[in-house]
Amino acid sequence: MRLFCAALAALALASPAAAETASFARRGELFFTDCLVDQVLERCQIDTGSYEVGLRPRPEFESYPAEGVGQVMGATGAVLPTRQVRLGALSFGGFKLRDVDAAISDSPFDHSIIGLELIERLGAVTFDFRRNELRRGRVASRGACDQPFDVLTRMIRVPVQAGGQPVMAAWDTGASTTVADEAFIQAHPEVFRFVRRLAPGTDATATGVPVSLYRAETLSFCGRDFHDVAVVAVDMSRPKAMVPDFPDLTLGANLMAGNVWSFDFRDRSWSLD
Repeated sequence: MRLFCAALAALALASPAAAETASFARRGELFFTDCLVDQVLERCQIDTGSYEVGLRPRPEFESYPAEGVGQVMGATGAVLPTRQVRLGALSFGGFKLRDVDAAISDSPFDHSIIGLELIERLGAVTFDFRRNELRRGRVASRGACDQPFDVLTRMIRVPVQAGGQPVMAAWDTGASTTVADEAFIQAHPEVFRFVRRLAPGTDATATGVPVSLYRAETLSFCGRDFHDVAVVAVDMSRPKAMVPDFPDLTLGANLMAGNVWSFDFRDRSWSLD
């Protein structure tokens, strides 16, 4: 059951104004919450690897007038066309944001998406994967990271050392596991060990994706070392050709579980507890 509740004082948020909280539920390795799209109740995935609010096709959403067209791209570089619309409000948990841009696509999925653009509007956020909560504000933390994060190619990017190799990795709550470009893995055999081929996965456009499983000896970030990390290799040559600085490495849910991550979009500081 998904519960929406007020933030507790014991969480020691950075300021009294940081009162909003939304609980989320895990389905597999992904994170979902109930949301209201204006007055329509919808299941929404919290997906920082997507930028816009993404609406699946529902009759209730067809009444929104189109304000433009766009597209959404998956990990393979395949794209789906979108119809750009403006929502009066989108609410989830204790959050209510007005005048929200959204994109409607012919997505085959059974849910809509809360993307990074909406998360950025909160200023500073904490993803608590112990309590399964998203909170506005930062937790008072001794886990502050020395180097800032950034937002590049419309993704959160954090500095990572992959076996001593520096890389600005994407941080994606929509990735069920950590993912790397196949060419990046092949270039660093000292870091990645092949395990086996996997059944094809699917990306945000529901396109089939050939994948292989590797283990990373060590991934280091924010003063912590993570050993023997499962990493899925994907051929990202097409999206990398289409999008300058597309990430070689994406941190997924297997590195988020059990940790508390805070991001302040105002000064690009972050922490990991």
